[in-house]
Amino acid sequence: MEQSWLAANEEQKNLFDYFNWTGAPDIPEEILNSLARWVLLYDVPFPYMAVREEMLPPESIRFFFLDKSYVAALLDGAMSLGRSYTIDYQHDCRVIDKVMDRALCESSLIRPSLQKKERKPSEVGKNALSGAVSGFLLRSVMVSGWRGLEFKAFEEGNDKEPLRALRLETLGTEVLLGLYANEIKKLV
Repeated sequence: MEQSWLAANEEQKNLFDYFNWTGAPDIPEEILNSLARWVLLYDVPFPYMAVREEMLPPESIRFFFLDKSYVAALLDGAMSLGRSYTIDYQHDCRVIDKVMDRALCESSLIRPSLQKKERKPSEVGKNALSGAVSGFLLRSVMVSGWRGLEFKAFEEGNDKEPLRALRLETLGTEVLLGLYANEIKKLV
């Protein structure tokens, strides 16, 4: 009995080595784009951002940091679809960091793409989320009453160069989400 388990385990290892799945696989553009959008909480249900309504009462603003462990768990869950064998898990463990890094790099290009702006050469291939990502949730009638609200976020000691907006979008009639690269110390 024990010998058959060892033989099966060795067979899996050999199969894994045969395919040599150590590098990042070629990921279809649609999947990479979906992963990149999830990094910025696109298509993530609102209750996953504010678990209870009391956390965001009317006429309030809440600041937060985007937890990278949460994002990693979100992407891991998305990439786990179809995982059914130990070899699938071993494969994912070897490539998940590379896939996540590619998704993080792509996520910094989502907003310019939605705004129909050209990609800057300095942005391509950079992980905008390598540092802190902070954001805010605003719940106010101001969101529905004034279309085209503009926000600028600044970090500590720098009132001249605003932080790079990764996402700025209304989530409902009275709720607006903003995500910025680095820590927000001042919001105008």
